[in-house]
Amino acid sequence: MTAQASLSVVIPAYNAAATIGQTLAAVKRQSLAGRVSEIIVVDNASTDATGAIAEQHGVTVFREERRGPSAARNRGLAAAKGDIVCHVDADAVPTRHWLAELVKPFAEADVLLVGGKTISFPPRTPAQRYTARCGRSEPESFIDRPVFPFVPSQNIAFRREPAIAAGGWNEAMITAEDVEFCHRLLQNYRAMRMVFAPGAVVMHHDRSTDDELRDQAWMYGQGAAWMYRHHPETVRWDRAKTMAVISVLIRRGVTPVWELYKKAVGVGSHDDLEFTIYHRLWTWWWWRGFYQLYHSGEFRPRPCSRS
Repeated sequence: MTAQASLSVVIPAYNAAATIGQTLAAVKRQSLAGRVSEIIVVDNASTDATGAIAEQHGVTVFREERRGPSAARNRGLAAAKGDIVCHVDADAVPTRHWLAELVKPFAEADVLLVGGKTISFPPRTPAQRYTARCGRSEPESFIDRPVFPFVPSQNIAFRREPAIAAGGWNEAMITAEDVEFCHRLLQNYRAMRMVFAPGAVVMHHDRSTDDELRDQAWMYGQGAAWMYRHHPETVRWDRAKTMAVISVLIRRGVTPVWELYKKAVGVGSHDDLEFTIYHRLWTWWWWRGFYQLYHSGEFRPRPCSRS
């Protein structure tokens, strides 16, 4: 790819009226703005003013009635004209040199996918403090893992033509679509690679309530189970994995009790106690979501979900 490769920024958005304006203002201020062919917002059947706010910023806006992040991203991918498509979420704010750093690795012809660094906004709630401490959105946690390496879709760039040739985003998935997308592209283009761009920084608004965190854990667990069911050539479930899960559930279940005791005798901290409580919450709902989809084969809402 030459240094003058054109860029399209695609932002899928659902009920993002509270944040989309800040996101777009930051994208339009990018130091590499002159290379951007277009900024596309795909309003994914929002019921708030997301689309109207995006239009006020003078960007291209499409409304996609099929709900789901993959449907929204495919609408943007079909419309994009740039050689490289860059995604940022509508609840994230890129730093000024985000785009320049994100596309820099494409100077090497064998780079197919690039992930930037995502940092949580300063947390205000226990749920946000837990997510920030985990660093769950940071690509460096996932890009080098041996099974299903990927970069999160909230801060990703990829070559447009290979993505289209590979079929775009999988619309059967309502979560973990970025895991499946990266896996499929890397399988289809084995001579190419995925890299991490640590200077491509975005700030992200994490889930703020306990129920939102439960929903996220449930959905992520379902996404992992979908990958197990549909890619047995890569990974299989067995009795050893079941026993390992039981061990994890027991260990994380009792750890808050230990941290509470440590705090009571003056050698523990409130932060550590809070983290272990939320780690138990996350683990419980992640594995419940995993087993629900692994056995049913269907994405379903979390029981008692308020979202």
